[in-house]
Amino acid sequence: MAAQMTPKDQYVPSYKVAKQLQMSPLALSKMCSSLFVISKSEDVRFNIGLSLKFDSKKKKVIGYSQKTAEGWEYSNAAIDLLNDYKVRIRVIWQRFIYLSIYSFFFSSTFILKWLLQNLNTS
Repeated sequence: MAAQMTPKDQYVPSYKVAKQLQMSPLALSKMCSSLFVISKSEDVRFNIGLSLKFDSKKKKVIGYSQKTAEGWEYSNAAIDLLNDYKVRIRVIWQRFIYLSIYSFFFSSTFILKWLLQNLNTS
């Protein structure tokens, strides 16, 4: 007998998650995979993506994402994580939404300083 899914185990299609988070589906896709911020002057790069999916490798993070015939879906746990991330890195999130057509972006001095002060680089 298969285990019954609880509301926490249910998955939501990516387009609905994007709408809920007020972002484009493309921006959601990039934020849930790898997204690099690069500084040429400091010779550093940060992956600010959440790495919840690995499309090219056809891999998912159990309990957070799954791929169906219709596309990627995210669990309530993933949506909570995205909401928390949106609040914690509000400044970068807003910049990212604006630049989300790119797989990486070059950081401004302001964003680089914020990253160096707020993220563990080791």
